[in-house]
Amino acid sequence: MPPRILVVDDQPEARRLIAAMLEPYGFTVQAVSSGEEALVLLGAEPPDLILLDVVMQGLSGYDVCRAIRANDTTGFLPVVMLTADRDQDKVAGLEAGADDFIVKPLDRHELLARVRSLLRIKSYHDKIAELNRTLEDRVATQVAEILVLRGLGGNARLRHEGEFWTISFDGATFRLRDTKGLHYIADLLREPGRERHALDLVAAHGSGEEGARSAGSDAGPILDSESKTQYRARLDELAAEMHEAEQHNDTERAARARDEREVLLEHLASAVGLGGRDRRAASDAERARVSVTRAIKAVLQRIAEHSPALEQHFETTMRTGQFCAYVPDPRSPLRWEL
Repeated sequence: MPPRILVVDDQPEARRLIAAMLEPYGFTVQAVSSGEEALVLLGAEPPDLILLDVVMQGLSGYDVCRAIRANDTTGFLPVVMLTADRDQDKVAGLEAGADDFIVKPLDRHELLARVRSLLRIKSYHDKIAELNRTLEDRVATQVAEILVLRGLGGNARLRHEGEFWTISFDGATFRLRDTKGLHYIADLLREPGRERHALDLVAAHGSGEEGARSAGSDAGPILDSESKTQYRARLDELAAEMHEAEQHNDTERAARARDEREVLLEHLASAVGLGGRDRRAASDAERARVSVTRAIKAVLQRIAEHSPALEQHFETTMRTGQFCAYVPDPRSPLRWEL
């Protein structure tokens, strides 16, 4: 499959020129005219490499690059920033996460060389990631085989008895004081392989308002449109201030402006996700995810004090997050008495 290049530039002539330079050499080129449009596209189908103009209407190349690096799916994509100014602050670009810079007007040979070099590096990264996934699968298989050899394919017990729970596993029996985390674990053990939403677990063992919340409620966007406009206006002012300070060799003033700009960009990035979508403040689903995950992790820490083998078993088979599940290895069946 040909490498896919995403060109982000608000100048149609530049987009056409880059496509004409790369397509004859087997690259598939897709072009968009704004950072906002690029982030939407990246959320749907990440390319193999991004050519990103620095100065654009709306989100700048720096802002887009930071958003790319902040996302787990796109964090390792090669990004080459395009600038028409030889004196452009390359340090700011590199700090934003750019891998390389190319100065306009573009030289075809230089563009091809840099694109091929970064794609080669990306292929190495992809191979390492695949090897890591293979290694994780092998480790999981070996852990399951060890459990079989240790005879863990029989019965185990997790029983609620008043203020305590009695737990039996791998020849060891111990008691733990009652907590919500143990109730969550028991619910998951009753239905191996079934995913349960964290909100359902909280509702089953919560009370009052905690158990009545719905997945759709939240406190609204982290930043409203007026605040985002003020943030971006201040970012433009700081960029101009940095440029003026650097022209007058006022390093202290430039550093202050740069520090403030970094703080504002972090706040803006935390409030706006890929595609320019507003992040919502404190959703009930997120609160439930955090609450259930913490409660289960706390129980596992207490279990480890009595039975490291059971703690390891749950680390391997217990999945937490917005959807939780107990997924035992079918080659090592274990029947829980609850």
